[in-house]
Amino acid sequence: MALVIKQWNATETADQNGEFVRIHGREAGLLSFFLSLLGVDPTTTLVVDAKSVRREQGSLAGFERTVTPLPQIASAGFGYAKPWKKAAIIAVIVGALLTFIPIIGWLIGLLVGLAYYFLNKELFIECRDTGSGQSRILFKRSVIEGQNIDERAGERIIAIIEMLLLGADKPRDLNVGAGAPATTGETLNRAAGELATVAERTRQRTEAFAAQARQMGERAASKVAASLATSATTMPTTGDAGATKCPQCGAAVSPDNAYCEGCGHKLK
Repeated sequence: MALVIKQWNATETADQNGEFVRIHGREAGLLSFFLSLLGVDPTTTLVVDAKSVRREQGSLAGFERTVTPLPQIASAGFGYAKPWKKAAIIAVIVGALLTFIPIIGWLIGLLVGLAYYFLNKELFIECRDTGSGQSRILFKRSVIEGQNIDERAGERIIAIIEMLLLGADKPRDLNVGAGAPATTGETLNRAAGELATVAERTRQRTEAFAAQARQMGERAASKVAASLATSATTMPTTGDAGATKCPQCGAAVSPDNAYCEGCGHKLK
């Protein structure tokens, strides 16, 4: 069962007790919480010093301590597991219970499943000795004493163990962000940035289209105005009593005449 972290110390130099790493946590769950109030909660502790790696585990059934000399450590690792199977089951169950709400019920189930998936990622740190023995501590992401206990914190523990095994002066720099899956917050921030970029591009394209439409409208309007002006100048003018005048010479012509009798200008 994953632990709720109560203490997390990881330093490049040993503290006053000679320890580089100390991780202490209790089992998650309501029962473990009430037992912690009584001081008998199941706990697990992982301690790394310059000579050994110790794992201590206490429960209602008793107490167990495993000490592995540092030279006997064959490997150290870190990883995490995402409960996608449980999340899928929860989504189906919630969606089935809400089938009386068409579509919306399954959408709620999906959201509940996704929330469980992202909020219940379990991380682990393990050490294996040359005799194939394994010391593993399983924990959940949390924030204690201003520290963010996440994937980067787990990677730092492995870097410190590597430093001690190799006899280095300090842990090597780990670019834990490169190639590592992003956290939920990073994913949301990246998605928000991408949406903002798309929105800005859409706004720019909309403004460009509107400007182009205005230019086309202005050109069309100018052509119509010019055509109307030309028609106005070529149309014969009407005088009193229904008589018309030739637009070329101004002579009076009959509405039935096709040509001006004075100058021969075509009227129709």
